[in-house]
Amino acid sequence: MQSDFTVKTPEFRLLAERIAMHIVGLNPDGLEALLKQPFSFDETRTVGGVLLDASGVIKEMLVVTRFVRWDTDASIAELPDPPRSPAAVVRFEKQG
Repeated sequence: MQSDFTVKTPEFRLLAERIAMHIVGLNPDGLEALLKQPFSFDETRTVGGVLLDASGVIKEMLVVTRFVRWDTDASIAELPDPPRSPAAVVRFEKQG
């Protein structure tokens, strides 16, 4: 992203929260699968399509480069610093 201002906008925060909730709920197998899945908040669109549309609204190219989903059913000893249950981390980066 070009500016820290972008991450402070309500639109970006809502998008990041919803994508994280989507990952928690649907547990995609990987990044490619995530982008092709119907978005849980609007199943007429894919996650990739939602990101593309949001890029136009926010005026920044948004790309998920990776995500981590913690399975809180696993033993605490097996998890690296587990957050509250359920949880996901989504990382966005500037494209290009």
